[in-house]
Amino acid sequence: MVKYQELWNEENTNITERYDLAMERILEIPAENRVAEPYRAYFNQMAAFTAKSRNWQECSFARISTA
Repeated sequence: MVKYQELWNEENTNITERYDLAMERILEIPAENRVAEPYRAYFNQMAAFTAKSRNWQECSFARISTA
């Protein structure tokens, strides 16, 4: 019997890779000055929020992956 994780292993690997690249890019946003104020503050806040939610998502994903 094929396990779900084995069946979708390649897809999950691709999704994880894209997620890591996206998070890397988002975390670079606060160091940039390419966006003019008043929008820069918004993008910095969203990047900070995403960084916080990243920790929660990684903990949840790790718990699911080991189940």
